Amino acid sequence: MGLKDSVVVFSLLVLALIVDSDGGQEKLSREEDLELEKQLKILNKPAVKTIKTENGDIFDCVDIYKQPAFDHPLLKNHKLRKRPSFMPKEPEEEAASMVKSATIGLPDGGCPEGYIPIRRTTKNELLKARIVFNHNREVITPTAKPLYTNDIAVLKWQGKDNAYGTRFALNVWGLQVDKGQFSASNVWIRRGCDIINAGWMVNPDLFGDNKSRLFINWTVDCYENTGCVNMLCPGFVQIDTEFPLGMDIGPLSVHKGPQYEVKLDVFKDLSSGGDWWLVYGGDKPIGYWPSELLTNLSSYSEAMAWGGYVYGPTDRPSPAMGSGHFPYDGYGEGCFFRGIKLMDMYRAFYTPPVKYLSLVRTRCYGLKPGSIGNKDWGLFVYFGGPTCRPL
Repeated sequence: MGLKDSVVVFSLLVLALIVDSDGGQEKLSREEDLELEKQLKILNKPAVKTIKTENGDIFDCVDIYKQPAFDHPLLKNHKLRKRPSFMPKEPEEEAASMVKSATIGLPDGGCPEGYIPIRRTTKNELLKARIVFNHNREVITPTAKPLYTNDIAVLKWQGKDNAYGTRFALNVWGLQVDKGQFSASNVWIRRGCDIINAGWMVNPDLFGDNKSRLFINWTVDCYENTGCVNMLCPGFVQIDTEFPLGMDIGPLSVHKGPQYEVKLDVFKDLSSGGDWWLVYGGDKPIGYWPSELLTNLSSYSEAMAWGGYVYGPTDRPSPAMGSGHFPYDGYGEGCFFRGIKLMDMYRAFYTPPVKYLSLVRTRCYGLKPGSIGNKDWGLFVYFGGPTCRPL
C-alpha cells in the first residue's frame, strides 16, 4: 500500500467525523448504545481536577497511571516512562526572526503533578467514529464512484538508510471547514502498516468548531482494525501535565502578515525498546507511542512525508488545505514545514539528501519546495490551496 492509499484509509478510521449530510445520525440499538457507554467509561476516567478553557473545551486531570492507554491489553504490564532516555543531538536551528512561536498550553500550568490532561470524550464523537468504521469498505471500493475525496500535497522521503525520527517547525493557520470534512497539516511516519502522525487539524465534527488543534494518530495495520486520533482509543501514553492533545493552537498566521509555527520532534527512543516520542518546542515531551503497539516501527521508519491532507464528500467542494492559499508566492501565502530533519541511529539530526525526496500531490492543491541551502530554514516546503472543485 502506497502513501496515497494509506492516507485514504487514514481519513476513514482515524478522524471519526462522518455524519449524514443533513446532520442526522445513525440510530443505535440498545446493545450498541450500551457498548458506547462502556467505551466512554474507559476513556473518561475519574478526574482530580477539571479545566475548562475559554473556548469551552473540558480537560480532565487524570491519574497518569490510570489513563486510557493502560486499558489496552498489550500494555497491561507496561512500565510508564516519564521522559525519553535521551534527547536527540544537534541543537535546533535558530528560527528566522520573522516567524513567531504559537502556543498550546493549558492555563496555570495545567494539571497537578502526577496527573495528565485528557480532553473529555462525548458519546457523539464515539458515534461518529463508529459510523466511519462501519462504512469503511462500503466507501472505498475500486469499481464504484467514490463518495469521499482524499487529497494530499506532501514532501516525501524514502531513502536507502533507515530513519529514527524527524524534527521540524510547522506553520499554523486558521481555516473554515464545513461539517463532514476536515483539513490536516502533519507528518506521516511509516514502516509497513505501522503509521504514526502528528501535527494540527481543523475538524468541526470531531471538535465542534473550526479551531486549529494539536493532534496525533497511530495504526499498526494500515487502519484496517486499529488506530484513532488522540485519546479516542487506548494506545498513546500522555506524560505532560500542561500540553494536552486536542488543545487549540494560537496565535494563528495571517495572510501576508505575521506567521506562527509550532516546533515538534517525533523520534524513536533507541534505549527503551522502540517507543516513539512526541516532543513540543524541542524540550517538552508530551507523550509516546509504546513499543508494545508498534510491530514494525519499533525498529525504524522507512518512509516519511510532511504536508497537508484534506477529506470530504465528492459532491461538494473539498476543504481548504494549509493556509487556504496557493503556496507559489511563498512566505505569507503558503503553509510551510521548515527545518525538516531526520534522526539517524546515532541520535543526531541531519538534512535528508535531495535524491531521496519527492513531491506528491493530488488534484487542486499546490507544493513549492525550498532550498536546502537556506541558512535560516534548512529544508522546507510550502503547500496548500483553497477549496477544490467537486469530483
